[in-house]
Amino acid sequence: MSHTLGILIPYRDRKDHLDKFIPYMNDFFKKQNINYIILVIEQIDNKPFNRAKLLNIGFNLLKDRCDYFVFHDIDMLPEETSDYSYCDAPTHLAQRLEELAFKNPTQGWGRYYKEYFGGVTMFNKEDFSKINGYSNNYWGWGKEDDDLRLRCIKEGLIIKTRQNLYYSLQHSKTREKHPNFRDNWNNLNNLKSDNSKTHLKEGLNTLNYDFIDVEDNEGFIQVKVKV
Repeated sequence: MSHTLGILIPYRDRKDHLDKFIPYMNDFFKKQNINYIILVIEQIDNKPFNRAKLLNIGFNLLKDRCDYFVFHDIDMLPEETSDYSYCDAPTHLAQRLEELAFKNPTQGWGRYYKEYFGGVTMFNKEDFSKINGYSNNYWGWGKEDDDLRLRCIKEGLIIKTRQNLYYSLQHSKTREKHPNFRDNWNNLNNLKSDNSKTHLKEGLNTLNYDFIDVEDNEGFIQVKVKV
């Protein structure tokens, strides 16, 4: 069976990274036997950045064209032997990072921690739909990936890893935070303590946004949205 991969990039105000990421990734995938579509989802309003909601939007736009997806930060470039083939379970790819001397971030250094599930993560369409996607309620930086991981656990999905290596594009380490950043922690703690499946009530099935524009560029599609 031939699979098609959707590469979903949440984006705002990182043109320098975009200009490096797109040609690199197109060259990377041309060397792999993979059908793919790169979709950049740009948030153009003045609200705090909502990475998770942008990725839900990207999934919603490509779900009829792709059967598996990678949720990909724009500042991580895969080493040429990295594996992006079809996944039969939620799979964390960003396992060895240049900024950590290609060591595993789950060893708990700096902003990384044992249960790190961010950076580059892959799902097939069925599993992502089963967990109801990301929560849309994480504004600014932080904790949306922990929520995603917990959704997998609550749905009984086994999380796998691939020891891919990633080069790092340099950028400011300042994190954009919602004025009520504590809300992100509260959302996560509520999910941790909740034995029911309230995550099935909020996510892909409650997604709302304003579609503003689409550009079909060389090597990628870019959509502009307000969230």
